[in-house]
Amino acid sequence: MIGAALGPRALARDDAAQALTFTTRAAARRLLGRDAARERAQLAALRTSRGV
Repeated sequence: MIGAALGPRALARDDAAQALTFTTRAAARRLLGRDAARERAQLAALRTSRGV
């Protein structure tokens, strides 16, 4: 939706923001001793779908 509405640069920025969010959440959960499997899966899905 973002790429179609706002263009490829906006899509790239959104993907980067999502990657940063998932990475930060995973790191925080690991530091707290919690399972970060969901965040790692989200990051992997982003990488697979967009090549981030």
